[in-house]
Amino acid sequence: MEAKVSRLRNFFQSIHIDRVLFLTSSFVLLFIELLLVERKHAIFSGGFGQSRVIDTIDEFVYFVPFLIIIHLSLATCIWILFRWLHRNQLNPLLFRLNWILIACGFFALTLNIKFEVLNYFSDAISWQLIQNLGGGSLLDAVLYGLDEGILIIVSIIIASVIYLFCIYWIRKYPANISITPKPILAGWRWVLPILSAPFFIFFASGGGIDVSYGLNKFTSYNLITSILDQATDFDNDGYGFFSLQIDRQPFDPSRHPLAYDIPENGIDEDGFSGDFIPHKIYSIPPTLKISTRHPPHLILVIIESARADILNKRINGKLVAPNLQKLAEQGSVVHESYSHTGYTTESLKSIFTGKLHPPDAGTTSLFYDLKAKGYRIGIFSGQPEDFGDISDTVGMRKNSDVYVDAETLKNERAFSFSAKGSLLVDESKLLREFEHKIAGNVSTWERPTFLYFNFQSPHFPYHHPGMENLTEPNPIPRNKINKENQAWVARTYWNAVAYSDKQLGKLVARLKELGVWENTVFAVTGDHGEDLFEDGYLGHGHIINSRQFQTFLVINKQGYSNLGPIGLRDYLGILYHAMGSPQTPEVARPIFQYMGSLETPAVIGMVDKGSVFTTLKLDTREVWFSDLNKRMQYDSLPEPLLMRADSLVYAWETERWLMRSQYK
Repeated sequence: MEAKVSRLRNFFQSIHIDRVLFLTSSFVLLFIELLLVERKHAIFSGGFGQSRVIDTIDEFVYFVPFLIIIHLSLATCIWILFRWLHRNQLNPLLFRLNWILIACGFFALTLNIKFEVLNYFSDAISWQLIQNLGGGSLLDAVLYGLDEGILIIVSIIIASVIYLFCIYWIRKYPANISITPKPILAGWRWVLPILSAPFFIFFASGGGIDVSYGLNKFTSYNLITSILDQATDFDNDGYGFFSLQIDRQPFDPSRHPLAYDIPENGIDEDGFSGDFIPHKIYSIPPTLKISTRHPPHLILVIIESARADILNKRINGKLVAPNLQKLAEQGSVVHESYSHTGYTTESLKSIFTGKLHPPDAGTTSLFYDLKAKGYRIGIFSGQPEDFGDISDTVGMRKNSDVYVDAETLKNERAFSFSAKGSLLVDESKLLREFEHKIAGNVSTWERPTFLYFNFQSPHFPYHHPGMENLTEPNPIPRNKINKENQAWVARTYWNAVAYSDKQLGKLVARLKELGVWENTVFAVTGDHGEDLFEDGYLGHGHIINSRQFQTFLVINKQGYSNLGPIGLRDYLGILYHAMGSPQTPEVARPIFQYMGSLETPAVIGMVDKGSVFTTLKLDTREVWFSDLNKRMQYDSLPEPLLMRADSLVYAWETERWLMRSQYK
């Protein structure tokens, strides 16, 4: 018996079981995180909303080995800590149990919270299941009703029960053999992972901004760089030597990347274009003044992700959006209309408030103004208007008489996912609610009415159950949307546009039947554009260009076609003027644009007549001139181009100055 035990002990020692445990658990967790990062950020495949892609051999050469090394460096430090905590523990089984269930379990819990893994599971339970509870799974029904926080608690309870059972088993049936955990690194070598991590991170940055972006999505890299960045932030301004944007003035807290440039203090805080000297106030949001006894009705239709080339777009010789085209021909169309951010939430806030940067809530807006003028207000939106605090910021729900959106019609959503950004209600259901709640009562139209419709069909994935196949008989399945199927993706998108246009035609026809069309200002626009892989991207808001940032404005009144280029914040003045307000619409040119937040954007840009773009990446100081098709470093620009880049920087500094002045 002793001989067998001895052979067993020698076997375990020969394979270094603890090293196998360490490497296996580390690589399994890294592989899981890799799958989650790819699912959420698409760092390899690209796709919707992704501008940074690791897709070249050089980038892979940097990314893969450095990711593994940095991950193992952090794992080794945690292993050493656990070894130290178990220094007086003779039973190696307890050490290994604690490593798997506590150390690895805590990391897995961190991944769940970071990527909302359990939320994917609970969201996948469809509403139809709840409607058919009698024949469905009770367990699934319970899971559907649980949010992610409760699921995490349940998971922790189950893991705790398993842990306690294992402790009981170890103590009740102690092993007859004692195997001392093999050290991963012995003696002074335990400091190697800690000391080498900064060098690995430094060399990894040589792979370019895409590699740094991809690595930054991983817990180990993010944690280590955060610690190193804090350690090298000598002036405590939030920037060190290991951030994506290097602090060029490490001992001056007033000067750092994205610093607010204080006006006329003689200091260039942000490192661009010298000291900021304000001398121009951009357009002031208009006020509504209607003198007529019979104020016109206002109907605003926003089509999600509606590109500027919708107008005149033909497939097989037929117009994709004939109803929109007819409105444009009879009224006005501004072809050069641009989003300031490329994102839905901020775009809608700009449309409704006439501002680039509205306050958090309670600001003057289209809803507050029209309510004060006695208008009845109806909301019919295919998206959840609480998403991104749109409703609270502009007073949408607060001022509405009828409120219908993807939350109130949650049981009729097109997809089963419950995350607010994934909700979508078909336009036909919005028109049904409009008929029941407003259109059917003719007498209610004696009161001036404002209706806001939000059509969501052209949003990714460009097709949903119940949508008619008007221009594409075989819409692309969601799991086949990729660069290789670009033409198929585009055909599916245009089919969604055609479907929204058909519902638009039904709305116009109904207004004419009701006899209210002649006294109605009817406007149609998009919140931004959409890239369909033409530039290597899918979606919107991740690169400033005409496809992602440009849309259109169509009004059923003449006289506005010559206003372009305009930004979404210019809409309010145009709509008020079309309704009879004497104030001439003001347009701030060039149109300022940004990605991220206005205070700390990743990219800023401006666009002028003819879709002439100038953009500046604030992390790499790279300037793009669309008309020249050139990308150049800001610090090496010749004088004429430097003046153009400085005009862009000045526009950004002005917007930040106005925003801070507004909040005072």
